[in-house]
Amino acid sequence: MATSSVDSLLAVTLVFCSKPGLESLAHVVESVSTFLDSSVELPIKKACRFNSIRLLDRIWDSSLEVAASSDSSWSIRNLLHTETHYRGFQFTFSIMEAVKLRNVEMVHWLCDHLPGFMVTQQCLEEAASIGTLEILQYFLDNGYNLNSLESEDYFEDDTEEGKNFCVDWGYEDAAKAATAGHRDIVMWLYEQAGSDARNNEETLKATVASGEVDLLRWLLERISMTRCRGMHEAAANGHVNMLEFLIDEGFVQDDFVGLLLRASEAGQMRVVRWIIDRDWSIETSSDHENGESSPFGYNSDDERSSRRHSTSLGGEASLAIHSAAVNGHLEVAKYLHARVGGPLNAKDEEIEQVRQRQTIRAIKDLGLNFEPKMVSGRTMFLAAQKGLLEVVQWLYQTYSNDPTLNLFWSRNDDTYVNESAFDAAASNGHFEVLQFLHQAAKDFSEENLNKRRRLRKFPDPIYPRHREKWNCTLNHPSLVIQLQQWTERPPMAIYMFYVGFLE
Repeated sequence: MATSSVDSLLAVTLVFCSKPGLESLAHVVESVSTFLDSSVELPIKKACRFNSIRLLDRIWDSSLEVAASSDSSWSIRNLLHTETHYRGFQFTFSIMEAVKLRNVEMVHWLCDHLPGFMVTQQCLEEAASIGTLEILQYFLDNGYNLNSLESEDYFEDDTEEGKNFCVDWGYEDAAKAATAGHRDIVMWLYEQAGSDARNNEETLKATVASGEVDLLRWLLERISMTRCRGMHEAAANGHVNMLEFLIDEGFVQDDFVGLLLRASEAGQMRVVRWIIDRDWSIETSSDHENGESSPFGYNSDDERSSRRHSTSLGGEASLAIHSAAVNGHLEVAKYLHARVGGPLNAKDEEIEQVRQRQTIRAIKDLGLNFEPKMVSGRTMFLAAQKGLLEVVQWLYQTYSNDPTLNLFWSRNDDTYVNESAFDAAASNGHFEVLQFLHQAAKDFSEENLNKRRRLRKFPDPIYPRHREKWNCTLNHPSLVIQLQQWTERPPMAIYMFYVGFLE
C-alpha cells in the first residue's frame, strides 16, 4: 500500500502511541486518520477563514492523491483538478478571504497553486480599502494588468515570465482607499498601477469627502474634475478646509444647495457656522426689496431670480432645524433657530411657504438621501421615538406657543394616520420623555387651545377633527413598572390612564 503524503491527524497518532501493538502498523494509523479527517473536504475558500497555511497544504496534498488515484467518485477534492470554473470560483473568493485577513503568505499560496485566473476588482477594492500595500504590490509584481494604460493585449503577452495570473486594476480601487483615509494607497495606485478603467470621478468625490486637500491637489495635477461631487459628504464630515479650497479654486459657486442640511444632520457646528457666516458675507437681495425680481426669490418658471440668504424666510436654515433636532444635535438646532428669520405678517408667511417648497424641490433634485422638513409634530414624534429628552423639552419650550403647530400629533406620510408623540415614547420605553409630554399636555395654556380651535375651521389634516386617544400598547415591562411607581396605580388602571380614560 502506498504511503499517504498527508500527515495523520495528531489525535489519532497520540491514541495509537498508547497501544504498542498497533503503533508499528502505519497503514492502520493512516486508514483511521483518513476515515476521521473531514478537513480535507473543506472548500479552499472556507479553509482560508482558519488563517492556516498548514490546513491549505493538507487539503491540497489530499486532493493530489485523489486526482492520482483511480477513484472516479464525486468529491470536492476531485473538483479542484477537474473543473476549471470551480477552481476559478475558489480562487476569487479565497483571495478575498486572504485579503481580509491581510495574509500575504496565503495570497502567495493561492496564486501559486491556482494559476491562470483573475484577481477581480472586488478583491482589489477590498485590499485598497483596508490599506494592504504589500498585497497590492505582490499583485502588481506578479500579475498582468488587464487595463494597462499601454493597451497591450494580455492574450499575446500571457507567457511573460512570472505573470501567472491577471489583475483587473481600476474601477473604484482608488476611491475605496480615499474613503478609508489611505492617502498613500491612492497615490501608489495612480503612480504604479495605471488603469484605463479607473473611475476618476469617484476617486475625486471620495477625496473631497475625506477632506484631504493636499491629496486633491495632487490628483488634480493628473486628472481633471468635470463636476464637483462630495461636498455634502465633506460638510457632514466637518471638513471646512476642503469646502474653502473648492470655493476658492472656483470648483463650486457660493450658492450651494443642501450643504447646510447635511452639516446640521451630522451635528457639525463648525461647518454650520462657517456656511451661515460665509452666506452673510456675500451681498444678496433684501427679503422685502421692490425690484424686478419676485419677492419669493423665484420667477414664473420656478427658476431662482434673486439670491437669498439661507437664514432668510423659507431658507435652508429653517429646514435644517428639523434635521439637527431629530438626530440629537440640540446645540446646532438652537443656533439655527437663533439665526433664522420668522414671518411677521401674512405676506411673510406666504413668502416663507413658497420659498420652503422651492428649497425642498431643489434639494430633492440633487438626489440626496434625506428629506428636508420644517419643524412640526413630526419633529417631536421622531425625537420622542429616539428618547431625546432634552430635544423634546426644547421643542416644547420653543414652539408650543405657535398656534399653527401641533407638537403632540403628526401625520405619517406613508400610512396617512395621525400618530402621537406619546405613543412614540411609550412604544420605545422612554419613560422620562413620556412623563414630560404628559405634564406638558396638562400645562398647555387655555389661550393656545382656543387658538387651535379657531384654526380647525381650516381643512388642515395635521389637526384631528375629533379628540383622539393614544393607542399604543404598553409592551415594555420596565415602562409599566415605572408608570406604576409614578402614578401609584395598578397595571390596568395605568393602561386606562395612558389611553385617556383616567386623568
